Amino acid sequence: MIAVEYLPFTDWDRNERPYPPEVEPLRLQAFPSHDTILIWPDGVYLITARTGGRTVGYALLEEPPRDWSPTDDEPEQFAYLAEVAVDEAHRGGGIGTALVQQVGRVVVDHMDHCDRILARFQFHDGQLERRRQWFRSFGFVPLDGPDDSDWVADDTRVAQGRGDRPPRR
Repeated sequence: MIAVEYLPFTDWDRNERPYPPEVEPLRLQAFPSHDTILIWPDGVYLITARTGGRTVGYALLEEPPRDWSPTDDEPEQFAYLAEVAVDEAHRGGGIGTALVQQVGRVVVDHMDHCDRILARFQFHDGQLERRRQWFRSFGFVPLDGPDDSDWVADDTRVAQGRGDRPPRR
């Protein structure tokens, strides 16, 4: 079961962890030495995956400001997929895919002021190329060249999901 919860920016305290208690262990498992990096959103969507009454994955999606205007430095606005994590025991079963597809649907359904999603690859732990291939399957491409850590995709392509293969078991 996938659930979507919207947290307005005013409810997001930068000095305290906003994660519900059942999500925090997943965040620490996936990002042990990482603080959430926010880019001043209007709000945050917390998308969780539950199975057997337990949260086994989540995605954190930032909604960009609705009053944003293009500039030379930022000619385009993106929704920001800040985090995706799935419990190690549940990886490979399609949970991450379902979470990312839901991210695309949230952008399509609730963010009429942007139609592209940005994902940032900040971790170089030997899994970077595998992660990039996975995101590529949703239509993500490097923003400014093959070595760029910022990748973007159209929201409708992400919402449609992967076209490369079924989940592995």
